[in-house]
Amino acid sequence: MAQRLGPDRNMVTSLWGSTEGTPRKENSRADNAEIEDTLRKASGNTPRDSGGSRSGRRTKTKSRLMKGANIKDFEVADARSSLFKVHYERGDLPVQVSHGAVRKIEWKADIMTLNYDHYLPIFVSGLKEAKEPYCFIAFSSTLDLLEYGGERVLATVPKLVQPLKKALDTKNRDVIKRVCLVLRKLVTAAPFCGEALVPYYRQILPIFNYVFLMESNAQSNLGDRIDYGQRKNNNLIETVQTTLEIMEEHGGENAFINIKYIIPVYDSSVRGVQPLW
Repeated sequence: MAQRLGPDRNMVTSLWGSTEGTPRKENSRADNAEIEDTLRKASGNTPRDSGGSRSGRRTKTKSRLMKGANIKDFEVADARSSLFKVHYERGDLPVQVSHGAVRKIEWKADIMTLNYDHYLPIFVSGLKEAKEPYCFIAFSSTLDLLEYGGERVLATVPKLVQPLKKALDTKNRDVIKRVCLVLRKLVTAAPFCGEALVPYYRQILPIFNYVFLMESNAQSNLGDRIDYGQRKNNNLIETVQTTLEIMEEHGGENAFINIKYIIPVYDSSVRGVQPLW
């Protein structure tokens, strides 16, 4: 008679307990639930269906949108440092601040000999910075490079799209204004720069549509109060409107239709452009 190989069932039972497994499985599930609950409490996370804090937060945000809150109330804090800030703190950039009667920047190298393909995207990435001196240095340096770049700026346009988009996505009023001034300078820096930027309108312009919606809604809720933004040159809608008009003027025949597609409330400022309907 053939002998069956393998450990004896009685021996296994005596060493490891019952082979049924049901009580042991229930205990492991309870232990796992207790461990998960402990880890959840330690990390500060709560289940989505426990309590109404998250739903309450969503309700508050929705009510603020319905009331037409100012765009500054929706600023997004970006904790990551820009590429410009990293290079500036390491001393890699050929620029410094001159503190005199008027604060200005000084170039350590001849600006006409700089590699625009390398330096211009770095300086544009610093436009998202909201703290001094980074915002001042990045903005002033970018304007200088666009002023004296000439045809070298045209080749760098595709590399400037993502830094510009990240700066606009901060939804900071001051940052948006600086980006608008840079866009005006960019489209007029060299021939065909405005036309080269048209294919990237879908990445840059959505935040401008957001500005039109939020700011116009906030102004409509002023009631009997007076808005002094025009006198102080602090009207964000006018800044964006002027920027779009300059972009349309230098963007060629396809500029208006692309702007209108993303910002429906925009009207052409160029004579001879027929409405879309």
